[in-house]
Amino acid sequence: MTKGIPLRITCIEDHLDTLGFIEGHFNIFVKKELSHIDMEFTPHPVKGNISDVDLEQLVQNNDIFFVDYLLKNSDRDGVEIAEFFKERATHPIKVIQLSSYSPEVLQEQYPLTMKALADGTLDGILDKKDLHSPGIFSKTIQDNAYRPLSIAIAGLGDLGKGFLEVLRNKDYVNRFSLFSPTLFEGKNKEAIREGLQLLSVEDRERFVIADTLEEAIADTDCLIISTSNHNSRYKSKRPDRTDLFKYAAQKIEKYGRALVKKGYQGIVVGGSNSPGDILHYLNELGLSSDQLTFPFNIDTSRVIRNVLENKDTTSSTENRRKIEQHLRKNVYGLHGVPQLLSFGEFNGPIERKIIEDALGKAVTDGWSIVMNARKLNDYSKDTPRESNLFFEGLAHYARTPGSTTAYCFYQVDQDTKGFIALPASFHYGINGIRVKFNQEKEPLINGSRDYIIQVLKKQQTNVAPFLKPLDPVSR
Repeated sequence: MTKGIPLRITCIEDHLDTLGFIEGHFNIFVKKELSHIDMEFTPHPVKGNISDVDLEQLVQNNDIFFVDYLLKNSDRDGVEIAEFFKERATHPIKVIQLSSYSPEVLQEQYPLTMKALADGTLDGILDKKDLHSPGIFSKTIQDNAYRPLSIAIAGLGDLGKGFLEVLRNKDYVNRFSLFSPTLFEGKNKEAIREGLQLLSVEDRERFVIADTLEEAIADTDCLIISTSNHNSRYKSKRPDRTDLFKYAAQKIEKYGRALVKKGYQGIVVGGSNSPGDILHYLNELGLSSDQLTFPFNIDTSRVIRNVLENKDTTSSTENRRKIEQHLRKNVYGLHGVPQLLSFGEFNGPIERKIIEDALGKAVTDGWSIVMNARKLNDYSKDTPRESNLFFEGLAHYARTPGSTTAYCFYQVDQDTKGFIALPASFHYGINGIRVKFNQEKEPLINGSRDYIIQVLKKQQTNVAPFLKPLDPVSR
């Protein structure tokens, strides 16, 4: 993504009344319906030949193009303009053709248009009549909103390497910046690249080996902190995750102070244990609460997997689908200790027992995965793999983070506040990505308030011993 630049949308049209209608529809409806995205719309009327328009400049200054299929007095049709845009663009773009015909007519009379849609020259066709239908224009923009991410990873132990291994081949990440004082110490960059298998020409351009955290975070959308000092603490006994924060605090403080000093505006994913304590501490150090998060996809997926493995829930595809949809909206809590906001329609004694058993099994699943990975000397890929949807969603301007819950700041009162996975929503502004508790879901968490208060109070207790007098920092 490009911080400081909103999602840029333009429409190339020679019917001025149609163009005026589209611009009005965008300003009145789309901005409200897609309020989580900062956008700008630029109408581009074509009064003469399209060759009189500086298409070269147009293609570099926009992200989504709506182009009329047939411009009067023009020597290029919509498909040819799309071909030009796709050839010249230096960043990912989407081109949507505006049409006055149904798909059936297009298939019969405009085969080149359908061919362009099939080969990716066009990313969609929007019937102008559908512009009058509520939500169609907004959905088309949301479906085509896309900017690849630039991600920094601080710490390349088991978890950091897991994130690198899982994300490195994803198209939605166009740049990585890697920093690991422990792994990089005493090694030249060529030896580091060889160890991480980043030797190809493409990898040399896409992966930056940074000497400092400040260099690593430059021009990035997201920083994944996957560093701690507690690796040696994992033997065979399972500790409480929240008791592990004390082993990570020293490094987290160093990173947090550097991020605050640099004025980092990207989103920060606290990947080490325990995420809530780490995010709380980073907030106390001066990072804004709405740039701190941790994806809850892994815990949600474990619960879903455990429920669907039960023979009593696999009787029909429809039942499986309903359960999965319900759980994606309702699993919350702490990483490794998932809870359920609501049983909803799955509240019969059998189904409730199945879900309760699945929640309990998710806890033991997480620990057994950690221990097995350590025994096999394998990278810890479970959390990174399940977080894939989280990062992919960010690149596509998703309103919610993969599963609808993620760690976010929540305040009960002045003295009880902190971070816990709850229904969350993202906003994409010119200063970067922001994550907040979804206020519309407040009624959903009323029944869980006592548990949430308990979690937040323990979080404050865990972090308090590490708080020192800080320089004044604007929160």
